[in-house]
Amino acid sequence: MPHPKPLPKELAVLPRTLQVQALDTAELRDRAQALLVEHHYLGGVQAVGEQVHYAVTDARGGWVAVLIFAAAAWHLRPRDEWIGWTDEQRRQRLALVTNNVRFLLLPDRTVPNLGSAVLSRALARLSDDWQARYDHPVLVVETFVDPERFQGGVYRASGWIELGRTKGHGRIARDYYEDLDRPKLLFVRELVRNARRNLQAEQIKPALAAVKAKVPVRGDPPAEEIVVLDGKVPKHSGGLNVVSAVTAPNLYYLGSEVVAEKTNEIPAVRTLCQRIELTGRLVSIDALHTQTQTAREIVMEHGGDILMTVKGNQPTVPRESVSRRGTKPPDTRCLLDADNRRTIRLGGGPRHHCHDDSDK
Repeated sequence: MPHPKPLPKELAVLPRTLQVQALDTAELRDRAQALLVEHHYLGGVQAVGEQVHYAVTDARGGWVAVLIFAAAAWHLRPRDEWIGWTDEQRRQRLALVTNNVRFLLLPDRTVPNLGSAVLSRALARLSDDWQARYDHPVLVVETFVDPERFQGGVYRASGWIELGRTKGHGRIARDYYEDLDRPKLLFVRELVRNARRNLQAEQIKPALAAVKAKVPVRGDPPAEEIVVLDGKVPKHSGGLNVVSAVTAPNLYYLGSEVVAEKTNEIPAVRTLCQRIELTGRLVSIDALHTQTQTAREIVMEHGGDILMTVKGNQPTVPRESVSRRGTKPPDTRCLLDADNRRTIRLGGGPRHHCHDDSDK
């Protein structure tokens, strides 16, 4: 095979010599993966979701670059604040954002300005290619840059905006993130005019509505999901303590209640329970809420079951939660059943009777 002709170095000429080829066959994608394994510091990639693979070639068809665009990150606070959409809008419209998961310039073909020229040519057709393949365009593209290796100059030269650094967490599985201790620079770019305005609009344009049909309706949480009530002081709450209710394990959000000044979480939990549907559900709360009134309301008024924690700093409760053999477990979990009001030791242990101070 003859040695490829050198690329022109003049910025005004270089883009005109480049051609973008969509890799539509397994053979071409395998070739791209082999080049990534050989030359990219991250190696190959198993892209997820909707995706487009490109090779950028010279005038004779010789490859000079490989780019892969795939599913965007589920949640990036700097990006989401930059777009200005709500959590529900993000859930429904995230397919309109894509991530440049790999970008490789072949080392033996590199010339000055090649990176920005390659990006410009690829991005010029990316949204149209997405439309042809998936029946909707993409409006925004994002990418991560490892600051220990690069500074993102190619992206800046191509009109991308740096939004700052990520937290250094990597998604390992659904709803699970691992601390990788490797924050990345986050870059974004609008691919069409008014992209952010369209993503945050109250009503999405008809031409973009196809993405909503691809999002499964979340609906109500499954009946077997446990309702977990917990209080926290969120980072951006201004010091307010907020009690929230979610289901486990799939984290359906049910509601929140702000803890009033000069009170604690107990009345806030009771108020929140009045607003959410608890019929037939198991409710889990921590030891602070091992209270007769709270248990009675959840079980007798709201039709739920309650899972309570009994700890040693509640001296009367463990004393009354002694087994018939006189053994006191140091940290007992009890189930107050809505039907027979018995307390059951979970995990196969002996049954215990729940302390009832209704006469106090």
